[in-house]
Amino acid sequence: MVAPLLAVVLLFRSKGAFSDLPHVVNSVSLFLDSSVELPLCEACKLGSIKLLDRIWDSSENFANCTHNF
Repeated sequence: MVAPLLAVVLLFRSKGAFSDLPHVVNSVSLFLDSSVELPLCEACKLGSIKLLDRIWDSSENFANCTHNF
């Protein structure tokens, strides 16, 4: 499981109505996380292990994704 983006966590922390809805925080974070759109070769050039870990962990969310077009 990928940790939610810090900005999303901080935003929803101030909204008490969402405190018991962690799936909302995770969904919004997944929607806003653009790191998965970065080509792997570009991510490697940046030399950030945290970024590579995030991309790897996020890939599980998309591996079995089916699209209904």
